[in-house]
Amino acid sequence: HLKSTYSKNMFRLLKQYKHTGYFKIQIDDFRERLDIPKSYRMTHINQKVLTPIIKELSMIFNNLHISKIKAKKGRKIE
Repeated sequence: HLKSTYSKNMFRLLKQYKHTGYFKIQIDDFRERLDIPKSYRMTHINQKVLTPIIKELSMIFNNLHISKIKAKKGRKIE
């Protein structure tokens, strides 16, 4: 059972993309789809969102790999 609300929402998103084998999303869309507060900085997202997602969903999705592509300074993170 998934405990984190973020894990549950991410699970639903990943299930939609299971046939493509990958899911790519920009940070603004990621925040919106997972209902992440705008006050969360990237460190908060790493600790409170991504870490629980990886921990909980790696048991369900065997080859789960999450990578962040950082933009150059002044550009948005993808």
